[in-house]
Amino acid sequence: MIRNEREYRISNSQAEKFRGAMAESAKAPLSTRVHSPFQTASIHAMRIQLRNLERELRVYEALKRGTRQLRGSLAEVGALLVQARIARGWTQRELADRLDLHLQKVQQCKAMNYESASVARLREVARALGAVFDITVDLVLVPDRSPDLDRQRRTLPPVPLSELATMKTLMAKAPAPASNMTTRNVVLKKGEKGNR
Repeated sequence: MIRNEREYRISNSQAEKFRGAMAESAKAPLSTRVHSPFQTASIHAMRIQLRNLERELRVYEALKRGTRQLRGSLAEVGALLVQARIARGWTQRELADRLDLHLQKVQQCKAMNYESASVARLREVARALGAVFDITVDLVLVPDRSPDLDRQRRTLPPVPLSELATMKTLMAKAPAPASNMTTRNVVLKKGEKGNR
């Protein structure tokens, strides 16, 4: 996430460098081009990095134009407060003055992404930014762990390295579960069928 004008300029410069490197690669004569998996992977990585930088640049530019609503989870509250400050057009010093805090305290909170801030402090920062701070919490109670389950996990036979590599490949290709679904591990007892 781009947090200030300096980071914006650096990200913009990096994006230009990626664009230039990709253009040079495309213009290189066929005789000097090395068509290898490494080069293909390198170009693909540059495209991904450029896409990520361009997305971050667009988000920062939208914030600078004064985005009115920011939404995210409790884990993202620190980033949301930084984005709200950017959307207000305030520097860290201006926020510190409005909170009647030392600049270093605001910088420290931002550096730690407000992770150690209390809910009261988060509300105070949001209020200073003229934002409504609303938290919705969903608690999911997990059944107690069974001692039998722990024993079964400890006594599972080791997986050979060749099978582990195959399993990793299959897991990498598997689609991620939908964000609103939860996943769980099921350990079957001897003789049970796996279609639960």
